[in-house]
Amino acid sequence: EANGESQSPGRNVVKITENRGEHAGDFLRNAVLMFLASLHSLHRERYNELMDARANGTTLPPAGDCEESVAPSPVPELFQDIRALQSGPARGTGLIDGLNAGRSAYYADMDEAGNHTLANTLDTQAHLFEAINGSLALRDEATGKLHALTSFDQTGFILGLQTLDTLCSGLSMHGSAAISLLVDAGIYAIHNAEALRRSGTGVAVAVRDIRNEAEAEWVANSFRSIEDKTGLGPGNLRVFLVVDSISTVEALAPILARFGKRVCGIIFDSIGVSLSNVGNSPLNEAAQISGAVYSAAASAVSAAHALNVPLVWSGSGKETFSFVFGELRVDGVLCSTREHLDAAIEAAEDIFTGPNQIQDKPLSKPSGGLALDTRSLSDVLNAFTDSSIGFTRVHDLDAALLIEGTTHDEVLALRSALRKFRSETHDGELASNLSSAFRILLKDQTAGGGRLSRVLQTVQNNS
Repeated sequence: EANGESQSPGRNVVKITENRGEHAGDFLRNAVLMFLASLHSLHRERYNELMDARANGTTLPPAGDCEESVAPSPVPELFQDIRALQSGPARGTGLIDGLNAGRSAYYADMDEAGNHTLANTLDTQAHLFEAINGSLALRDEATGKLHALTSFDQTGFILGLQTLDTLCSGLSMHGSAAISLLVDAGIYAIHNAEALRRSGTGVAVAVRDIRNEAEAEWVANSFRSIEDKTGLGPGNLRVFLVVDSISTVEALAPILARFGKRVCGIIFDSIGVSLSNVGNSPLNEAAQISGAVYSAAASAVSAAHALNVPLVWSGSGKETFSFVFGELRVDGVLCSTREHLDAAIEAAEDIFTGPNQIQDKPLSKPSGGLALDTRSLSDVLNAFTDSSIGFTRVHDLDAALLIEGTTHDEVLALRSALRKFRSETHDGELASNLSSAFRILLKDQTAGGGRLSRVLQTVQNNS
C-alpha cells in the first residue's frame, strides 16, 4: 500500500482507492480479487458496449444465439409460498429485524445497504454471511441495544442486486471502476454457496434494470462464469427477474429465455413500470394498477405461471393487495413492514386455498367483473346500464398518462372531455365507470386510427 492505494495481485489489474473496512481480510483475499478480476476481464468489453448503447438511446442485438429453450428448474420449497415476501436491507440491524419476522423467504436489498462504497459492500457481505449461518448479532451504537436473531426457522435468502449500471466506488479492475453486479454476486456466491445449498435454496439473486435481450444475455453469461469458477454448476445461480420498466415488459419473453433454467420467479415493480411509462410524475395507487401497468402486470403474471414460477407484486399500499391477489392472480407481494406483512397474509387467505401457489394455483374467487382486456365496445356501453358488471375505478384523471401509445394531444383531449363530463353529471359512479371505459377503449388495439374521436363521439351520444 502507498498513499492509500494498493495494487494486488498484479500491477494495474486491481486497484483499491478507499478504505476497505474491517472485513476486507475475510472477504477480499487475493484469491477473491483474482476471481473478480477474471470476471471483469471476460465481460467488461461487452458491458461497456451495452452501457454506451443505453447512453445513446439504442439497443444492441444479442452477441450470440439463445440456447434451445430450457424450462426453469423446480422452484425450491422455501420460495414456493411467498404470498408475503419480507423485504429489507441486506446489512445492519434492519437485516436482523427483517429475518426475525419469521417468513420462509427474505429479500435482502443491496440498494438499501447504504452508499455503494467498497467498505459498505464488504460489511454487507459479512452481515449476510453471518445471517445465513445464524450467528448475526449487532449492537446499536446510539442506544446500546443488542440486536440478535431470534427466529431460527429456515429462511430462503434472495439477494437483491443493484442496477446494471451501478459501479463499485473504491475498487477498479483493469483501470475501470468495478461493476457492482459482478462484485456483489461473485463474493456472495463464493462465501455462501455451500450454506445455501444445505438450506435447499442454493444461491438466488434478484436481477433488476434489464431492459433488453442483449443485457439479459450479458448477465446470464456472467452468471455462467460465476457458476464455473465457484463450482456451483450450470444453471444453479437462480434468478428472480425484477420487471421494473416498460422496456423489460416488451422484451420479457426473450429475457426469460436467456436466463433459462435459472429462473426462480418474477418480481413486478409497479412503481418502476409506472415511472418508466410516464416519467417522474407523482402517481397514486389507483394509477399504479391502471392502463398500461395493468396490461404489463397481466403479461408478467402469464409469463410466470407459464413457467410455473411465482410472480411477486411490489410497489403499492396494502389497500391494493386484495385486488392484485384476486384480479391479477399474483402469487405474493413484497412487504417492507409488519403491517404490510399482516395485510398481505390476510388478503391472500381470502383468495388462495392451497398450501402454496406453485403446486396448486387455484383460480381467484369470482369478482363479478369482466377482464379489462376482453371488454369490447358493446360490453362497455352495456355496462353503463348494467350495474352487475363492475369496473376498476380510476380516481385520478392523470392515470390517463398510463395509456400505452397515447399521444400528448390525445391525453389532453381525454382529460378535457372527462372533466367536462364529470362537471355536468351528478352521478359519480357513472363518471367513474366512463373513465374506465375511456381507458379500455384507448387500449383497444383493433380501434385503429381516429380512435379518440370515436370515443369522444360515444361520450356525446351517451352523456
